[in-house]
Amino acid sequence: VRDIRILGKDKNVLRLSLLSRNKRSLTGIYFGDSTSFLEYLSHKFGEAELSNALSGKDNNIKIDIAFIPSINEYQGKKYLQVVIQNYR
Repeated sequence: VRDIRILGKDKNVLRLSLLSRNKRSLTGIYFGDSTSFLEYLSHKFGEAELSNALSGKDNNIKIDIAFIPSINEYQGKKYLQVVIQNYR
């Protein structure tokens, strides 16, 4: 995980900048329980690492995700993203 952004008027969507094992950058979006997701990261990696990820700083958060690939169209441009279904 390179970066985490909290989105939505209810702060219930997470956008993650991810780096795969083979060093490919991709964007992940998570529509699940964002509070539980962030608590999981804090518990597993520590509050300092989570704070770094939320600030876009270097961190040591590494997770496995199950996802569905999708195309996000925004302002006439199309982007590949992954919709995160589960994590560990």
